[in-house]
Amino acid sequence: MRRTLGGTALLVSLAAGIAGAQGSQPQKKPAAPSRAAAKTIAWADLVGEWVGKSTRGTSDSVITEATTIITADKKISIKFPNREPIAARLLSMAGDSTIVEFGPYESITRKGHKVTNHMITHYGDGKSWGTFSAKFDDGATLTGKSTATKKK
Repeated sequence: MRRTLGGTALLVSLAAGIAGAQGSQPQKKPAAPSRAAAKTIAWADLVGEWVGKSTRGTSDSVITEATTIITADKKISIKFPNREPIAARLLSMAGDSTIVEFGPYESITRKGHKVTNHMITHYGDGKSWGTFSAKFDDGATLTGKSTATKKK
């Protein structure tokens, strides 16, 4: 008798759970907050010197300061302290952003190694911010953030 009552109680609770699950409506996920459309930049908006810094990973530890020089004739170069400017290549430009690559050049963080840097930068109101990914000649990588302000 106990087995019958126990089995019956189990079946009733399972049936109630299934019936409750079938009757409930799936919950909708809240809509993602809308982002204002980024202003589309023109090359003329970028022309000038952008003075900034690069930080390692998610920390605020500054790796180096740098000046990005963008000219009216659509050339880009990066100037690190006490070094000659390094020519950069514009890979893409859309919306408020550019993707630029430069190198290989002598690494600032790893003496004796060459590095190529890939940067995604967003621009607005005289400021820039973005991320970089550096790949060294031995396969090691370094990622981080960059920020800059346009010189007046």
